[in-house]
Amino acid sequence: MNFQSDIAAVCGNTIFTEDKREQKWYEFSGFHTSFDSENQLALHFQDLRRLFKEINREIHCLIVPVRQSLDDVRDQYLEAVRGNLRVVAKEHVDAIFDYLKTSSELGAEENKSKFYIGIELTKGTVTDEDDEMSFGEIFEYISDWFKEKFHKVRGKSTYLTVERFQRALRAGREVDNVLKAFPFHFKKLSCEEMGKLIPWMFNLGVRYPQGWKGWEERFTPITNKKGEIIARVQTKEEVLNLQMTGIENPKGRRHLTLHQTDAKGGNHQTHVSYLHLVKMPDTIYFPDIRWLENLRNLPFGVGVSLKMTYQSPDKRIAKLRRQKDNLKDQVEHLRQFNDEASSNVYEGLALAEEVISNVEKERDGSYLMSAIFAVSAPNLDLLSVRVKDLIEEYASIGFRLQNTYGLQLRSLMECLPGSKRYVTEFIQDVDVNAVTASFFGNRQELGDDYGAYLARTLEGKPVYYMPGLAASGTVATQSLVMVATGKTGGGKSVGGNHITYESALAGAKVMLLDPKAERKNLCHWDEKLTELGTELNFISFTNKDEDAGKLDPYLLFENRQDAGDIAREIINYLLNINIRNNSMQSSVVARAVRQVSQRKKPSIRFVKEELRIIATDTEMTEEKRNIALNLASTLEELESISLARLIFAEPTNTDNVLNYANQLNVLQVDNLHLPNKDTPPEEYSEDNIISVAILFSLTAYMIRFMKMFPNDLTMIAIDEAWNFFQNPAGERLIGVNPASSSESVIS
Repeated sequence: MNFQSDIAAVCGNTIFTEDKREQKWYEFSGFHTSFDSENQLALHFQDLRRLFKEINREIHCLIVPVRQSLDDVRDQYLEAVRGNLRVVAKEHVDAIFDYLKTSSELGAEENKSKFYIGIELTKGTVTDEDDEMSFGEIFEYISDWFKEKFHKVRGKSTYLTVERFQRALRAGREVDNVLKAFPFHFKKLSCEEMGKLIPWMFNLGVRYPQGWKGWEERFTPITNKKGEIIARVQTKEEVLNLQMTGIENPKGRRHLTLHQTDAKGGNHQTHVSYLHLVKMPDTIYFPDIRWLENLRNLPFGVGVSLKMTYQSPDKRIAKLRRQKDNLKDQVEHLRQFNDEASSNVYEGLALAEEVISNVEKERDGSYLMSAIFAVSAPNLDLLSVRVKDLIEEYASIGFRLQNTYGLQLRSLMECLPGSKRYVTEFIQDVDVNAVTASFFGNRQELGDDYGAYLARTLEGKPVYYMPGLAASGTVATQSLVMVATGKTGGGKSVGGNHITYESALAGAKVMLLDPKAERKNLCHWDEKLTELGTELNFISFTNKDEDAGKLDPYLLFENRQDAGDIAREIINYLLNINIRNNSMQSSVVARAVRQVSQRKKPSIRFVKEELRIIATDTEMTEEKRNIALNLASTLEELESISLARLIFAEPTNTDNVLNYANQLNVLQVDNLHLPNKDTPPEEYSEDNIISVAILFSLTAYMIRFMKMFPNDLTMIAIDEAWNFFQNPAGERLIGVNPASSSESVIS
């Protein structure tokens, strides 16, 4: 079947059409509402409503189903894996994805959707005979007409003049500025991405579409009067090459058959039916109805094309009044013949009055919308089932879809970017609220496009996790912190362990704080995770002699200033000194720590000794000498607690306990007695106080770890984090975390 394209040329993400329109295309990243309350949904609704209300141009919204193979997800993930466990990661990932492909959990493929918006830069596809052209528009039209005739006489191409290109460029900048005002992300499509989008309707059901690779190089230059190249465009011929697909319009004429060839040379036959939205409810109640979300209830992908031409409030009111007058004329005409109009006519009059009143009050425009749903299948029996399922799904919310005889080819052409309106029978005048209630762009997918497989959602959609992707901080919704929260026994630790393990396999440098030592003593990671080999490093802190002094800040930090700061924090906490309320005590401790830092071999255990030296210093006031003596005595009592040996005892093994090359490091402290969340600080036991003091050193340890690998993803995982972050030691880690975009914390 002969197929002609409406596109004259493509430049970047802008389409120039044969009928003198220019259309700029963006990928709409949309918004996530998986865990939103009704108030949050209402905020999304208002933002989307403002977009449709203020854009004031014709727009073409597309939902493009994407067939994502699990093999593609796996390959893309494995390409991103780094670190010392790449071989283990490949075996692990292959085993999981091979299982998923053969199980009923997911199957070999999954359906996803991408959202696109095309915005008309100049005129639209709906012409209104009542519209009056301004003098400037008349002059521009006549000027373009003469230039086109002149170029034809001289044998020059007329598909894109310099003036038209520059006019589209100016209009495109205006649209960009308008879109920047909204809390959404609109990505300008690259030349390669346009090469994928333009023929999207011909690639339904094809995993590896052909034609778009190298499309950017197949350009034609546009020059100005000086012969300078001002643009590189793809011509109509190149567009048609993208769309080279055999189209069969069978006798039944309720579907088309596409004869496709993929990039690997494989031949495919895909049957496609195009259904039109022919009726909507008079009133749509949000958030009860979000009418594009119903597509998620279907086990197959559906393509959607929404062509919407904006009408100003005045134009809409004028049109409604004409319709109202027509209804009145019907009533009057029937009365002249002693007949009564049907109830539908009177209902139409009442509805027209109500709508006119609302528009005059709210000053809201409307959209002339045509909605087309494209359903595809590899065979006709499956296509029939899918069409029926789609019709029934929308009938359940009061929407009527119709598979119309004889409109299939025209429907296909209307779904393409840059197309004009080929099907005008079902254009509906809908208000902005009804358009917004589609909730176009709403995503409820969790996770990343590729990565480690974590689980599936209640809808059966897979959740992938790419370690470090959120830590890149490229958009506002990305965060450096992950939190696993829920009731006891809800799987927080299991989920945290899973993410930690997958991150280490992917190449992240991981440090896990395990205050209860459960990973080794309860979960037996050292026995079960043998595939990690020496990359699994348990760092245990006990009250044994070999661990004495291992958490001494001066042993952890080479920089004496950093070590002194940590030592001072520990001493102040142990002695309950507040720098604002106990300024004299604080200054005494600061002097003692400073003296320790100046020693040849400094250690926090010498602070007590320096305090006693201060107590005998005759140059100090008597008050300060007494304070120093009391502080030294209190510190000595606390040092006698067994766990305190980790900080204050003389080290017997000064080797660095942290192996920089390990992927997964687990910090464990035996007999750590952190206070309960509800226990006030004044009721802390001595063991509680020492345990919190140890956290200062552990925090310092983790901060040091975070800074060791500036070019790698570094993950700090903390079990029982609620207990950790309710004290000053945990607050210190929170304050440091945003310092690097390559760091991540999970709690």
